[in-house]
This record gives sequence, C-alpha cells and structure tokens, in this order.
Amino acid sequence: MCGFTLMKNLAIREVLLQNFKNYQKRKFTFSALHTLVLGRNGVGKTNLLDAIYFLSLTKSAFHSDRQLILQNESFCRIDSLWQENETLHQLSAIYAPPECKRFILDKYAFPTLAEYIGRFPVVMIAPNDTDLIREGSQERRRFVDTILCQTDKSYLQALSQYNYLLKQRNSLLSQIPFPNSSYKLLEVYNEQLLPLNEKIAEKRKNFANILAPFLEKNYTEIAEKNAQIAILYQTDCLQDNFQEYLQKSLEKDITLKRTSWGIHKDDFSFLLNTNPIKKFGSQGEQKTFVIALKMAIFEYLKEKLQTTPILLLDDILDKLDEARTFQLLQKVTQKPFGQVLLTEANPKRLEQISSLHLWQKIEI
Repeated sequence: MCGFTLMKNLAIREVLLQNFKNYQKRKFTFSALHTLVLGRNGVGKTNLLDAIYFLSLTKSAFHSDRQLILQNESFCRIDSLWQENETLHQLSAIYAPPECKRFILDKYAFPTLAEYIGRFPVVMIAPNDTDLIREGSQERRRFVDTILCQTDKSYLQALSQYNYLLKQRNSLLSQIPFPNSSYKLLEVYNEQLLPLNEKIAEKRKNFANILAPFLEKNYTEIAEKNAQIAILYQTDCLQDNFQEYLQKSLEKDITLKRTSWGIHKDDFSFLLNTNPIKKFGSQGEQKTFVIALKMAIFEYLKEKLQTTPILLLDDILDKLDEARTFQLLQKVTQKPFGQVLLTEANPKRLEQISSLHLWQKIEI
C-alpha cells in the first residue's frame, strides 16, 4: 500500500432512474452513512441496488443488458451523484440498443468501458451468491475476472485480447471439413495465446494467494469459530510443458471443433477444513463462506484502489441464523466499512441493530 496515497471515502448521494427495470422515473437521495431500503418483495428494492451495481461495474448483477430496459421502452438511463471525500461527481449511464452503453463522468464520455471500470467500486452480497459454490467453473472465473478487471488494467487488456483470439481460433476450428491450409494459422493463434495464458494465470494465482488470509479471517469472525479456509487456483497453464501440451491437443481441438485448453477452462476450489465446501459444507457454512468471500473482496478492492467501496446488502438477513446475522451487521457498520445500503422486507429483523435509529429509511 502506498503511504502517500489519500484513501478515498466513497458514497453515492443521488440516483435518478429512467426506464430501468420496473422504474419508469424515480429519484432516490441517500443522506446517511447507512440506509435501510424497505418494501414488500417484488416492489423493486433489489432493482435499486442493481442500478448502483450497474453504475460501478457497467453491467447488472443479475440480468442481461436487454432485460434492464422497462418493457415497451427503447432505452434506460441512470443519473447519479457520487461523493469522494469532499468532491462531488456527476455520473450518467445510458443504454439504448443497438448503440453501446455510454458512461459520462463530469461531462467526460469514456470512449471505452474498460477505461471507466474500477472508478466507483461497490461490493454486493445477494441471496444467489451461493451459486459461486454450487455452479460450474464459469461462475467462479467470471467472479474473479470481474474483481481483477477493476484493479488491474493490464489484466483487463490481456483478458480482452485472449477472448478475441479464442473466438477467432474457435471459428477457424469450426470449419467442416477442416482444411489443411489452416494448420499454419492455428500455430499463429497458439503463439499469440501462449503468453496471454501465462500472464492471466499468474495474476489469478497471485489473487488467490493474496485473498486467502482475508477470507479465513472474515469467515472466523462471522462464524465465531476457527476454521481452515482456502481458495485454490486450478490451472494447467503454468506447467513447464504447457507449450508441448498445446501441440498434442491440436488434433483433439480439430475433432471437438473448439479449443480444449487455456485459462477459459480453469477453476477455483473453495475449501473448508481441507475439504471442498461444495461437497462437504452445510447450507449455513456455504452461506457464511460466500459472505466472508465478499468481505474479503471488499478489503482487497479497498487496498488496491485506495477507495472504500460501497457495500450493497440485498435481502440477506433471512439467509443466516440470528447469531451470524448479528455478527455481520456489527461488522459492516464499523470501520473499515463506509456506506452501506441494506434491503429488507421485514423491519422487525433489524431490531437488534443498536444504531438503527441513525439509519436513513427509504420506503419503496
């Protein structure tokens, strides 16, 4: 961490939604450090948090871009006001297909989304987060890529280049029958993909190593018991004979008509007391694990970006037992956390929060 960098305390102050999901036009103002968003299920509490997530990550936490636009409308727009320490910033996000998404910060229109990503970090905890454990490797890769793309522009550039070359290589492999004249081009793609595989795999491995102690610490605090927690990166891309492996896979790729090797096949394994939590963890342990994972990501982003992320908690209180809920709420309402937005359908569940009278309450 650089001792000469001023830590930025981040807060969102206003959000104006137009044709975003179920909102035709509605403005929200956030005046306190902690905000409680109340309302029945299905009225749009999650959609408000997703709008803030979209402003940060340029994509929804739950849906494709097309699903963000209110039915029978042709565009959606979010105008917002953000505070960094004492400075206010105006940010607008516009999505009007078939045009690309546009992000405009203080009248500057970013030419690419890659240039913007990481500017206003947020961390969301939502009920479907256990999909990171239960679903396939693609979910875990996407999750890690989202974090690294915010903190490392060279990673984002390498990943974008890799995905482009992979698409071209797979297109070449899909030819029926496969022409002999294309073997040389496959070798060219291999030569270009090889260093990208190594670079991306190294950065993913380093990320897992850095995150592991944060993850174990947060799990122990929330669960109130000691446990061995680990995140392991599984890849073939860092083995010494990887280039030789690519050559041997050539005929296999031609038969399968797709690339069977590379960082797009990698995975992350989550362990609890040396056992895969996917197979051996209870529902409570899995829920605690993903919350601890998000807390670890919060610390990681804060250190890398020198900015305190906003924490979005979507309907999570009925997913944990009372003791773990209390531990989580105690944790996120103290330093090093900053602004917290919490959605809840049953306010009685929040009576244990001693400082609840200081929270701003928004009814939807």
